[in-house]
Amino acid sequence: METHSSKTAVDRPHPGRWFPFAGLSAALVLALAALPGCGPSGPKAPAGLYAAPAGETILAADPGLPDSLPRARAVDTFYRLSNLRFGQNRFGRPMLQVDYEKTRVGEQNGITLQLRAGDGRRQSVMIIGPMHQTQGTLEVDSPYHRFPMNQPPKDLEAYLTHSDHRYNQPRTPEFKVSNSAVIGHLNHLTLPRNWTAEEIAAWTSPPPNFTNPNAHQDAGRDTDLAGTPDPGTIARRLVEPGGRLLGLEYRLAEWDKERCVGYLVPIFKRTQPTTMPDRVLAKEGYVVGAVKVNTHKFVDALQLVFMRQGADGALDPKDTYTSQWIGYHEGGTETTLGGGGTPIIGISCRQGAILNALALVEEAPAAK
Repeated sequence: METHSSKTAVDRPHPGRWFPFAGLSAALVLALAALPGCGPSGPKAPAGLYAAPAGETILAADPGLPDSLPRARAVDTFYRLSNLRFGQNRFGRPMLQVDYEKTRVGEQNGITLQLRAGDGRRQSVMIIGPMHQTQGTLEVDSPYHRFPMNQPPKDLEAYLTHSDHRYNQPRTPEFKVSNSAVIGHLNHLTLPRNWTAEEIAAWTSPPPNFTNPNAHQDAGRDTDLAGTPDPGTIARRLVEPGGRLLGLEYRLAEWDKERCVGYLVPIFKRTQPTTMPDRVLAKEGYVVGAVKVNTHKFVDALQLVFMRQGADGALDPKDTYTSQWIGYHEGGTETTLGGGGTPIIGISCRQGAILNALALVEEAPAAK
């Protein structure tokens, strides 16, 4: 997957060329609309679940339909795309441009530009820059291995998707959050579809706490941070109220010539699905009672201290064992988080491309 910053213009978009039904014959549109689950038919969805239609045909609630994606939710920011074109940036380099307009601002953001050529080639471009304007132009000015700018495809479709990584089992859902804009002529477009009954049940339930950052801001209390809490990083606080931290999943990385920990996922249940390359899990009867953190500029290494948990839920700081060091324990500063016997119910991270800083979330004392 390619990743590129978005470059947005503050002037009005160019006059739109919006083709929600480009390449679809009238007979095919009618046939699609007659399928079970198209339009208002199909599994009954809760009121206010879906975003308003964008003028495109809504397909049946069938994940097997080719070139279809789940339709957008009411909480998704939705865009209207127009005037897809090949142009040049201010340095004269070729680029792909498409005008956008936010038709609805939702709670969920973060988008990927999807490109599909008439010959079947595809490219995903993650938009990592800000898109604060109501309207503007997305510009992609780096050459792609599938779409070299010196040989642009004659027929091309572009649309935006949002992936909600809080629901990542068995796979991350990807919602279509714009219409399709086209260059040339395609036999068909990628169209939104209704959700199946199983998808409605899964995606309207609260995400599991290990994937749902900042959902329980009032639960517990944070220890001090170990590492460098750069103001440009993202706060990720993952908490299981009333639960216990049993271990961590992780991946390692390197940033600014420093080998470090790249990402952490807390483990709250032994049956929790695996999401990271590696994990450290407590033995039966033990939970995480403290974490030793080794830092230079970033979090370079971690060692988990496991404590026995009694039948009443209390931890015994005298009955412990430790994990191997996770990451790169090579000098630096060592800090111990927790360790006093207070139960640990989560982690609080400052996250950029790698893990900048880490705190534990301890269970708050009961009110007297």
